[in-house]
Amino acid sequence: MQNILIIDDELFFREFVSDNLKKAGYSPLAAAGGREGLNILEKQTGNISVIFLDIIMPEMDGLATLEKIKEISPDIPVIMMTAHTDEELVLRALKNGAFDYLAKPLYIEELLLSAKRAYDHYLLVAQNKKKLKQLKNLEIGAQRLVEMTRGAIRMEVVVKNNSLLQATIELIASVLEAEKVSMMLVDEDKKELRVVVANGLNLDLSNLPVRKVGEGIAGAVAEKGEAVLVKDIKDAKELRESGFSKQYKTGSFLCVPVKVMGRP
Repeated sequence: MQNILIIDDELFFREFVSDNLKKAGYSPLAAAGGREGLNILEKQTGNISVIFLDIIMPEMDGLATLEKIKEISPDIPVIMMTAHTDEELVLRALKNGAFDYLAKPLYIEELLLSAKRAYDHYLLVAQNKKKLKQLKNLEIGAQRLVEMTRGAIRMEVVVKNNSLLQATIELIASVLEAEKVSMMLVDEDKKELRVVVANGLNLDLSNLPVRKVGEGIAGAVAEKGEAVLVKDIKDAKELRESGFSKQYKTGSFLCVPVKVMGRP
């Protein structure tokens, strides 16, 4: 679980929030003021998921600190804390992007509930951003593939577009969250398959054997146009480990047909 930053000039509240968050399984960081908190945030960018921020502090108050936080990491939910019942300050904080606020004295149940809501929100925003990026990449990749393959898919033309193929498997790796991906293309005239590009693998593609369509797992996938999942190659009697098997963390793999205009 990522870190939660507590910014409060009062030692008692820093320790109270930190201790209870730690008991709940979070990893708290503490700062005694706005400037110290911003320094921690800048050094830990990407590792902080929620911030608890006191409104009334000397030198740099919570509202000024909140403004700077939103400049550095706008997606981090900030929970304001205040011992004052000044509604105007609370409303200003919420208007300026605060996720929630807690009134002091703090209650453990309320503190943990607010932390969970903020952390869940942070994860949801991060996941949505990742999905949107993947969808945009998928759209661009699909458009480029369609433009390249209008009409017959010829091996010579496709092989020359190595950068497009590399971008395509990087996209596939991103969408599937896979570390290692290779792509085979079908030579329709010869009914053969060959590996033309790989990502995350130390392969000499020129030495890899050419497969016939219908031969082996990849050949069957190319012929039928249906994906195959092998949970563990050691349990698949009809298969044998390749010379590159040591490059993989597990014996499980997925072989999927990439279809353009309805054809693998």
